[in-house]
Amino acid sequence: MEPIKIQKVIAYIEENLTEELSYHAIAALAAVSEADLQRAFKMITGLTISEYIRNRRLTRAALDLKNGDGKVLDIALNYGYQTAESFSKAFKQYHGCTPVEAKNAGQPICYFNPIVIKLAKRGGNVIEYEASEWEKADSIIAYYNTSEEHRRLTKSKSAQIEYLVTMEYLNAVIPENSRILDCCAGTGIYAFELAKRHRVTASDLSDRNVDKIRQLQGENPVLQEIYQLDARDMRVFEAESFDVVLCMGALYHLFDEEQRRKTIQECKRVCKKGGLLVFAYLNKWGSFYNGLINNLKSMELLYREYESGNHEDIFFRTTPDEVDNMCTEQQLACMYNIGVDHLAFLSSERIDAMTEAEYERFLAYQMKASQEPGLAGISLRGLWLGRK
Repeated sequence: MEPIKIQKVIAYIEENLTEELSYHAIAALAAVSEADLQRAFKMITGLTISEYIRNRRLTRAALDLKNGDGKVLDIALNYGYQTAESFSKAFKQYHGCTPVEAKNAGQPICYFNPIVIKLAKRGGNVIEYEASEWEKADSIIAYYNTSEEHRRLTKSKSAQIEYLVTMEYLNAVIPENSRILDCCAGTGIYAFELAKRHRVTASDLSDRNVDKIRQLQGENPVLQEIYQLDARDMRVFEAESFDVVLCMGALYHLFDEEQRRKTIQECKRVCKKGGLLVFAYLNKWGSFYNGLINNLKSMELLYREYESGNHEDIFFRTTPDEVDNMCTEQQLACMYNIGVDHLAFLSSERIDAMTEAEYERFLAYQMKASQEPGLAGISLRGLWLGRK
């Protein structure tokens, strides 16, 4: 049974976690027998279908308890439990606390993130997650604490395109020996490169990413300072402290317009007058066609995801115009608003197989594409560069 059929099964389960799920209906969706479905699902994911459904329902139930005012019984019934008692027993066995205790702000829960299958499995691991009032969707910290962020932009030629195009623009616009804040630094791929010519402070929301930055700093001490913080609240820095502020991740995850606006305002606050601000973002159309062409999600999910910018994951999709309008509202002057990877997701295998000479020539054309305003929206990822 092909992995893509398992992904369709997972997408169906995710859409129907609060509905009655029939193995017969799921098998019919995949056009296989129930026995073959169970064997294939276990082989590919390492879980039985019932284990996956149970883990996801208990995760979603815990998030509902954390983020809402629902009664325990109502949430129990919503996720397929017949009584509050049976729900509480399963909940405590899984999370290590009762549903009532889970409502407390400081009480950790176990978060089981959805499995995504393309050529490999991502997700499906359990980590502890403390929900906060600022993030009422899936846990950003949980995602980055279990992902391979350090390799994301370096693992292949196709993956490097985003980094190389971004660096080309940063090197072109940042004056020599600038004081730079990389406030969503990930594991520091941009921060450490820029620190060769500038004075760079790096920060990130994820403790795992910050630990990695500190490890790399120990091996090569070139950064000025390292912080763990949220880009929406950078009070540790005085106003107009930096010549350049890079915000390379926060707009990926903020579903609420006011929170996105708050992030831009905070980056503007710590940037000097006349300084440079850079915001990375995810494109709706690029994400839509990536999901369609690579068969990553059901069409219904893709439609809802486009209309809302988000559907039950941690990522928010927008458009170049929406980002530019929000920056313009803050009296920021746009220099460039570009796509950084364009349609590379359509031909990743071909790109990865290129010789160095072929790849260099291809990158030159990617740079040309980035200079075409009409192409910005089809890129998976965009980059807005402007001045205060």
